[in-house]
Amino acid sequence: MLIALFEFLIFLLALPALIVFLLFAWAVDVADYFGFWLIPGVFGLAMGVNLSMVAPSDPDVPFESLMQVIAGSHIAGFETPSVLFVVGIISLLVPPACSLFKRLSPVKR
Repeated sequence: MLIALFEFLIFLLALPALIVFLLFAWAVDVADYFGFWLIPGVFGLAMGVNLSMVAPSDPDVPFESLMQVIAGSHIAGFETPSVLFVVGIISLLVPPACSLFKRLSPVKR
């Protein structure tokens, strides 16, 4: 009984550590593949989605929060959440496109 309890405690403590280790190993692989492009890609997607859910302020309120101002602003005629979302998608598509072009280019001898 004591050995079974000891094995259960080891399993209970080792499993979360193993999961965290595997998550960090996966994150390192993803970061190696995407490189610098991962940060603006994830930021653009997250902020684009979050800003698109911000409701406009009530007309009776004399001020707006910073998020409401950013969500209501426009960049080059397009809404800021849409621009951030598209920039995030493009940033995440750059590394696969670059690796595809490297593979398709002829080898120099």
